[in-house]
Amino acid sequence: MKHLLTVIIILCQAPLYAQRVMTLAECEDMAFRNNKEIQASYRQIKSMEYQAKSARGNFYPNIKADALGIYNTGKGNMNIEGGNLPVMTPGNDGVPVPSGSFAYFPGLALDYKIGTFFTGGITIEQPIYMGGRISTGYRMAKIGHDIAIENKHLTETDVRLAVANAYAGVVKAQEMDSVACKYKEVLVELLKNVDSGVRNGMATRNDLLKVQVRINEAELMIMKAGNAVRLAKKNLCHTIGMPIDSDIHIISEYPDIEKPSSFSNEITTRPEYRMLESQVELAANQVKFERAAMLPQIGVQAGYMYNNGLKINGDRLMNNGAFNVAVSVTIPIYTFGVNSNKVKAAHARHEQLQLEREYANEAMLLQLSQAADNLSEMIAEVDVAELSLVQADENMRVSGRQYSAGMETLVNYLESQTLWREAYQTKVETRFKLYTTYLDYLKASGRL
Repeated sequence: MKHLLTVIIILCQAPLYAQRVMTLAECEDMAFRNNKEIQASYRQIKSMEYQAKSARGNFYPNIKADALGIYNTGKGNMNIEGGNLPVMTPGNDGVPVPSGSFAYFPGLALDYKIGTFFTGGITIEQPIYMGGRISTGYRMAKIGHDIAIENKHLTETDVRLAVANAYAGVVKAQEMDSVACKYKEVLVELLKNVDSGVRNGMATRNDLLKVQVRINEAELMIMKAGNAVRLAKKNLCHTIGMPIDSDIHIISEYPDIEKPSSFSNEITTRPEYRMLESQVELAANQVKFERAAMLPQIGVQAGYMYNNGLKINGDRLMNNGAFNVAVSVTIPIYTFGVNSNKVKAAHARHEQLQLEREYANEAMLLQLSQAADNLSEMIAEVDVAELSLVQADENMRVSGRQYSAGMETLVNYLESQTLWREAYQTKVETRFKLYTTYLDYLKASGRL
């Protein structure tokens, strides 16, 4: 009984989950969580953050400890024989000369043994001036972090555009399916009237077959529209990272479209624009970074060193420590063009990126202008399509009334229904194109 109750609860909850209606914002959130490129862009930002912190650490002292221990079996002795040594006195010209007397030297015997030798110490190094290399490197790391952030924004924009297009594809497919169903309903109602006319001798069997043929076409349209809906939902599931066989439901509405008067003609908010600006700035700092190798470098070093080892005649020779302070100054004089050519190469790269930025900005401005024009045209096209649908609907209504009164043929009435269906499909198609064109405009203006 307990297991049966669990099964009943699961079966009751399953339709609730299957019928969940997802909004465009929910689909975008799910895509952001599941998209591997966005996750990779997050990791890139973290990597650049750590690189910037690493570059900032070069401003501070570098503290290190060194130790070395050696055991050596080497040993030996050194004997110096004694004897009489002449005593020297200063001469008239200051050169020592023998005085004629002697002094006795008893000799010297030295026994040495290396044995265990140890040395260790702590050193602190502080750069004073590196030609601007440290500060420039830190700025370059921060610019790299900014580029990583803009790359994340660009990836999010592409994902958001893909999700919105996939979402709009489902909306379009569902509306096309609705058009096919409504078209069939109109034909089915007509079939009832024609069938009644056949029974009463007011219509022919041929008229009934003509309507039946149109119903068969409508059923085929419904089948194709249903397949299109399922395919569009699979595409949306794939885009947002869900299993493609998921039973997903969405709101069959497009967001509001801005009017042409509020269109933007700026590209400065686009991630591509900001990335190009950062790349040019990075190249400019690369010139400074390479030029720093041609400037003097000054550093200070302080430390403490302790030595212990080396026995002579049984006494340990070294068993003490000492402090030391050093100032290092390096001035490059001539490197046969190694450094100067690096500077020239970096400068040429900077000019290259400047030209590429100008060309890309012109292309983005052209793209934005085209997107705005396309959007204005599509707004007008939607207005025409909606007006055409109203006229087609009125034409079908009038034609149906005249057919019922015997003033119009069945062929003309069927033709008016076909025109109504085509006008309805045109409206659905233009509304879909309007939304996708609007998305293209938002992306071109950096507002997606």
